[in-house]
Amino acid sequence: MSTATFVDIIIAILLPPLGVFLRFGCGVFIFPLIFRLSFILVN
Repeated sequence: MSTATFVDIIIAILLPPLGVFLRFGCGVFIFPLIFRLSFILVN
């Protein structure tokens, strides 16, 4: 396992929207919406 993959896994566990954004990319306006919704659902 390379270091980049390990870091990607850690980011995906701690901040799932950021992990998806870094892996697949996303629209500029969609990322903040997904980020906020994920924290609303967690809390």
